[in-house]
Amino acid sequence: MSKRKKEKKVSGRSASAANRIAKTKKENFVKRPSIAKSVDEEQKSGMGVIKNLIIAIFVLVVGATILAKYSGASKAERGDLLQDAPCEATTECASGHVCIPFKDHPYTCKEHCKTDDECAEGYKCKPVVRFGKKRVKPMTVCVSETEL
Repeated sequence: MSKRKKEKKVSGRSASAANRIAKTKKENFVKRPSIAKSVDEEQKSGMGVIKNLIIAIFVLVVGATILAKYSGASKAERGDLLQDAPCEATTECASGHVCIPFKDHPYTCKEHCKTDDECAEGYKCKPVVRFGKKRVKPMTVCVSETEL
């Protein structure tokens, strides 16, 4: 009798009875397939599709760039206006020139430069900002000393 008194009561049953019930439940437990595995597989297959789509887009962009380079499409038709000739668009200026206003002066063709040595006599290489459709493009051009 002393053994029964020492056993703890678990929800109205003795500890050994509770252990037997737990053991029976464990033996009769049927493992079900994990839902997490199917979700992981779905995510992996979805990521595979996205990865393949990104690779395809990348290949198309690189291919189009290479094609444009070798077909001559990247070379836009340019005009023949030189330094300080009035213009309305860069396409009117000769290659190596850009149509841009400097300070209060009207739009004129200006030659690209990196240093003053690249400019003709009486010109200085000065930084300007060109506003494009979607970006601001800083550059340096040859500017007449009279425009400074």
